[in-house]
Amino acid sequence: MCLFLFILFVAVNASVRQTIKNSVHSHAYLRNVDAICEVVMHRLAINGIYLKKKTDCTHVNITSTMASTLDELYDNFEKTDVHNLKTQLALLLEKHTECRRKCNIELLFDGPIKYWVERHIVPVNFDDCWPECDFDIQIGSLEMNEEAFEPCLTCLGESDAAAAEYNRFKTEFIQYEALLSKEIALVWRFQMPEILEKKASSSIIKY
Repeated sequence: MCLFLFILFVAVNASVRQTIKNSVHSHAYLRNVDAICEVVMHRLAINGIYLKKKTDCTHVNITSTMASTLDELYDNFEKTDVHNLKTQLALLLEKHTECRRKCNIELLFDGPIKYWVERHIVPVNFDDCWPECDFDIQIGSLEMNEEAFEPCLTCLGESDAAAAEYNRFKTEFIQYEALLSKEIALVWRFQMPEILEKKASSSIIKY
């Protein structure tokens, strides 16, 4: 008799777990933990399996590298908001704008380029010797304004770093949603049936 009850208990529990698996299988695409738990609890109740409260589903502990509880795992969907990517792009464009200001040609040449040429290149008068002209033309120092040159180079370096950071963020951003969806599916497939089974009270088991 005891053996029969034990076998019946094991069979019922296996049925409960399978019912839970069937209830969550088609709803893994939902991004809101409250929404999916409400759907799952409703479907479980139809099959005579009950949870005392919704937090028995939404706030259970899980094993994951992305979160320690189910609600924390779903909170990660905030990181897939496209506004996060737009913010990173705005930071990059802001740095580019700063560099255009610091690398202004008139700052680098200490004034309009026309005046820089006039200061560094000796004027040539062809009217006095044409067509036989023999000039010893020497170009003066080509040094630019160091006070403006260094901030420009520094900003360009920072701009390169900002571009690299944006590309890194964009790559991770694109991949993250797929990784998160996969992780959620794995948690529901391999962890939640057993977790909910322990939380649930079945009328069949109870009576």
